[in-house]
Amino acid sequence: MAMHTGHTRWLTMLVLPLLALGSGCGSDARNPASSQHDAYVSAVRNGHFSSHPAPAASIGVVFDRYLGESHWESIVGADGLHYVNVTGRMTYQGKPTTALIQFRVNLGAGSFEMSALEFNGIAQSQLMILVLIADIYNEAG
Repeated sequence: MAMHTGHTRWLTMLVLPLLALGSGCGSDARNPASSQHDAYVSAVRNGHFSSHPAPAASIGVVFDRYLGESHWESIVGADGLHYVNVTGRMTYQGKPTTALIQFRVNLGAGSFEMSALEFNGIAQSQLMILVLIADIYNEAG
């Protein structure tokens, strides 16, 4: 599976069936950049994981609480699909770490799925995605 940034990096991650539907629209006063207000970013920020449905806090709320200096942006990958990247600072194994979490978004279907995770530019496993989500909701949800 490809990690889509400004260029393409290939990852060997599986899409988690645990992470499923979410949708919504709205604005984000915390991150005023124009990409923060697009429909793709809003769909993820206002959505919920199937493992943490409403009334649990939305993905945007818990990720912003968990990640320092979080930044949200939407991109179109080389494959023509839409992605939302969330970057921010966190601590991993006692060390400062930059995390990049990527969601593949299908607005037509009203869905998104977490498709990749990197710590300091290093691809993480499917298991690490599950561990991170559990930790985010335990600490920030």
